[in-house]
Parts: sequence; structure tokens; C-alpha cells
Amino acid sequence: MNLLSNIYELFYKSGDPNYSDTLFDNSGYLFLFLTAITVTIIVLLLFYKLIDSLKYSHIVHWIVVMVLNMLFVFIISYITVKSIVPDYGIEYIFSGVSNSIISLVFYILFSLGFKKISTNNHHNPF
Repeated sequence: MNLLSNIYELFYKSGDPNYSDTLFDNSGYLFLFLTAITVTIIVLLLFYKLIDSLKYSHIVHWIVVMVLNMLFVFIISYITVKSIVPDYGIEYIFSGVSNSIISLVFYILFSLGFKKISTNNHHNPF
């Protein structure tokens, strides 16, 4: 297994090795990782550049957008894993949750850089 599969399996290790192997063989871990990064970047660009308003420059708005980001990543991850590895139940949910947690880390880290392009949200979140 590679580094990405090891990262995702920190959050949830499936009892069935076929699940992880199939996800790995079909580049599922790479797609999950790229989904977490891409969706987070798009959401942050929307928040810090397109919706750059004083009205939304409070920490509560940043948290709401963070939760929405995690929800978007969860839904995309759930659907993707379900299409790559059919006939598994709870694994889809855990893959979505683990990818949402990874997107949370990216959201916090990328916010530190993206806030510099904002006119009104440059002090948000810290």
C-alpha cells in the first residue's frame, strides 16, 4: 500500500482486505485525496474572494463554510467509493468521514494562505 492508503486507514481499517485492495487498485485513495484538496480550494476561493463581504467576516461564517466543505467532500467521497467498490455497507460512510476529516485539515491550513487574497476576510479565522 502507499502513503495515501496508510493515511486513510488511520481513520478506519476495513475488516475486509478486498475493500482496501480494490480501492487501492482503482486509484480510489488518490481520487479521495484529490477530491479533498480540490473541493476545499474551490470552497475557500468562493468564501475569500467571491463572497468577500464584511457581513460574512465573522468566525461563525468561516465555521459554517467549513462544515459545508466537509459535507460536500463527504457526499462526493461516499458516491465515489460506492461506485468503485460495490457491495460494501458501512465502509462507504467511514471513507466519507475520513475524507471529510482530511478536508478539515486542508481547510484550516489553506485558510491561512487564502485569507491573504481577501479584502474583508483577511482576519478570518485568526
